Amino acid sequence: MRGATNPIADEHVPEESIPKMNDDAPEWSDDKPDTPLLPAEEKDEEKKGHKFFGLCCDSRRAVIIVNSLSLVIFICGLIAAIVPGSITVGAQNIVAMLFNLLFTVVIIGGAMKFNQATVFIGLLWELFIICYWITGATRTIENFDWSKESPEARGSTIAFVVISIIWQFVNIYAEVVFMYETHQGIMTPETYKREEQSCCCV
Repeated sequence: MRGATNPIADEHVPEESIPKMNDDAPEWSDDKPDTPLLPAEEKDEEKKGHKFFGLCCDSRRAVIIVNSLSLVIFICGLIAAIVPGSITVGAQNIVAMLFNLLFTVVIIGGAMKFNQATVFIGLLWELFIICYWITGATRTIENFDWSKESPEARGSTIAFVVISIIWQFVNIYAEVVFMYETHQGIMTPETYKREEQSCCCV
């Protein structure tokens, strides 16, 4: 009937019974939540490798630098051995210098390519040449007739041998550290951006 009313519709419903939106409910946002499911921004990793002599450079750069200097030293020594009256070196020692030049180039190439095996081959040669130089130079200095040479020749020869041996140990130090870091995965082409260190170039 037209005049009839719906008793359910007219019934007063208290406001407390009407469900409300929870104020604590999450809202949609354009900001990315910081959750483990989303990759965090990569941070610059700290250098893990050795710093040559405390701060100078990384081990790879150290191997390249000291062996490049070795090339200059051995070339100068070879020239000095050829020029009369400067230093006195036997024919076998001159051959050893030539092999030193060869293996020095091999070591530099191995370091540039992060090749541990190549540097190790050069290191074995350096260990051999140190023993050879000590025994050979001692025998030469003791048995050589210095009366036919200039007064400074004997002292120059001894100084050259001593400096060469000390410098070889510097090379060995850099190469051993480089091989260790390469073996441990610290010094690789992928990690070199992190490991790169130089007091003047980086």
